[in-house]
Amino acid sequence: MAESTINWTEVHQSLQIDSLKTAGKWMLVATLILGLILIAAAFLIFRKHLVVGLAMTVGVIVFSGRYAIGLLRLSKNPVVYSGTVIKKFETSRTNEGTHTETIHHYIKMKVTEAFEIERSGQGARKELKRVEQKWRCPEMIYNQVSYGDSIKVLVMPHDKHIARVFKN
Repeated sequence: MAESTINWTEVHQSLQIDSLKTAGKWMLVATLILGLILIAAAFLIFRKHLVVGLAMTVGVIVFSGRYAIGLLRLSKNPVVYSGTVIKKFETSRTNEGTHTETIHHYIKMKVTEAFEIERSGQGARKELKRVEQKWRCPEMIYNQVSYGDSIKVLVMPHDKHIARVFKN
């Protein structure tokens, strides 16, 4: 697709960022409420062992903090990077208890230009700090591209993952 034929306003609307923000707010509230209940229970049940309550408090803060940081990042605009695929790779991890394997897919690109997309369409150009960039992506996107492809990728601000690929 040529850049002139992509309607960036429609692409931005299809990302449903407002729905992501709403879901993230509810998840943050739910983790805080459930966390407070668990903290209170830990301090009541293990009165003589304050370490348990403190560990639970730290766990709730870390777990809820991830949702809060994601919500803050959603206030930024998604970024479109243009360039050439220079590497594709996977990482896998096996849980020894359940014997389930988790596979993460990555695409590494040599980026030539980047810009934000806003509700009204293409936004400001981004200054590239590094020419080579690596992002995690779903398996479907991973299978669509190959080495040497000249593509545009849309990277979401809250998780730094590739959400869409546009072939040049």
